[in-house]
Amino acid sequence: MLEARFSGRQTALATPVSAEVVRPGTPEHLEALRFQQERFALVSRQDAGVVSREDAEPTFVAATDYAPTRTVPIVVRRRTSAPDARGPLLAAARVELPGATVIERMIRLRPGSAAEQALRAGKVAEVGGFATPTHLDRATLLDVIDAIVAVVVQVAEEHDIDWLWFFPRKGFISVMRAEIPGVLPPYRLSYCADWLGWDEGSPQLQRFRALKLRGVPAQPQIFQIARGDFAMDLVARHTLLPRRAARAGALERLLIPAMWQAQRDINQEIASAHGRGEARGEASRTAVNPDFPQPGRVRSEQ
Repeated sequence: MLEARFSGRQTALATPVSAEVVRPGTPEHLEALRFQQERFALVSRQDAGVVSREDAEPTFVAATDYAPTRTVPIVVRRRTSAPDARGPLLAAARVELPGATVIERMIRLRPGSAAEQALRAGKVAEVGGFATPTHLDRATLLDVIDAIVAVVVQVAEEHDIDWLWFFPRKGFISVMRAEIPGVLPPYRLSYCADWLGWDEGSPQLQRFRALKLRGVPAQPQIFQIARGDFAMDLVARHTLLPRRAARAGALERLLIPAMWQAQRDINQEIASAHGRGEARGEASRTAVNPDFPQPGRVRSEQ
């Protein structure tokens, strides 16, 4: 079974944020776990009294982060002028190596499919646990995503991973795939239809469902991207960073319609993958989803 190697990977992007790998059990890692738990508690429908009791239903961290030797934690901080000072924590995420992915524990893959073969060969990892503070402005959110992607690509190269999977809550992939011509190229994540359904016998799935997280689709949704494509898309975005920085004040206005278009494309892609046209009213159901940003409304949570 592939175990994680921790080489102190850091990003070198010319943005106000910096991402790095942290070792499990260190103060930085424990801070990230607390941060993830606090953020996901805000989107859980568990009763507040239940969430506060340690012996009650599982927390997000307990339900999803179960293989520390095969998980690579990532933190993102705002850069500071002092060389030895640590800036405030802006985001946490993790790379789950084969044997540690949430997807393989909760979702049944189609035998013999490309996804199942890649997992069996140890060539796929999952990116999960993405959490950011409330009221994070979208210009910084884009910087945070790029910083995480830079580290993810490096980790994937180090562990000989060819594919990255995502099992996202609603709205996240639309941020990744949002395109603003001449300013923001998209990350070309695609929908993976190589699943049969939930693994109803999985204890992990039962613990996950007990969280009652908002924005989790009724049916499995897996998105994927090849490591090489992820790296190429990051380079394309990095090339346009000066233009993005120059338009930082307008990103809130420009990004929301780009996300809406990305979500429409995603809906159509999912429908086509399952041999049907886009369901009537699909766009309107997305529009009223409280987890999807509305024009003129700032998201309170990521």
